[in-house]
Amino acid sequence: MYLLGRTQMIPAASYEDHLVPYEGDMDLTAYLQKLISVGFDGTASLDVYQYDYEAVAEKSVEYLKQILCPSAI
Repeated sequence: MYLLGRTQMIPAASYEDHLVPYEGDMDLTAYLQKLISVGFDGTASLDVYQYDYEAVAEKSVEYLKQILCPSAI
């Protein structure tokens, strides 16, 4: 995760533990809502490895829209 030019490494037990947002067990909704509540208005990125990039991008955008813009769906 990158925030204000600082890097925080989030350890994983193995390479395979890095999942796309909609497959993991992290409460991404709460995390993103907290960022919004404190006024975060920056850029977010999704690092994808070992996946079909185009399919992951489409599904990730839809997933994030449900979290960030539920009234637009």
